[in-house]
Amino acid sequence: MATRGVIAEKTPDGWRGRYNTWGSHPVELGHALFEAYQMHFKYDLQTMIEFFLRDHPKGFSSVGREWSLPYETVEMPPLLVRDVLNDMIHSNVDGVPRCHCNTDMPTSYTMPTEDEALEWAYVLDKDRKTLTILEHVWSSDKEHYNGLGFARAAESIEWKEIGTFSLEKPEPNWENV
Repeated sequence: MATRGVIAEKTPDGWRGRYNTWGSHPVELGHALFEAYQMHFKYDLQTMIEFFLRDHPKGFSSVGREWSLPYETVEMPPLLVRDVLNDMIHSNVDGVPRCHCNTDMPTSYTMPTEDEALEWAYVLDKDRKTLTILEHVWSSDKEHYNGLGFARAAESIEWKEIGTFSLEKPEPNWENV
């Protein structure tokens, strides 16, 4: 099952970002973003934001952690086939980064109040050089079909701040986040 998230940048009104389909739990995506910032982008947060939010406008299937490998484009299988193929195609067990650039995914930014299926948000603040992790808190237990599959309906989108972490310091123990 996908753990849906968004890689975002802080804006005056909150945040905006790009979708990440798989591995968005802090142990995976939090770690991958810290590693990318410190090792691949060499502490250049503006370049990292450009890469994640502008160079890949349709978002990611999975960010991956093998930065020496070229990004692959994932073709989205039909809905009925996705559940069978999820672990094989998208689980990122090989570490290969995968983006949605050549798919029919939308290019619009994801905003905090738009997508009730999101579970995590990773907000990069270029001025403070921080990563804020937000968890989507469901306000209803009612289930409904949202066009992508069954998801909990949110009567109102609520985000709980899990923590704000300096990207300049050693990364946190993700098991405790």
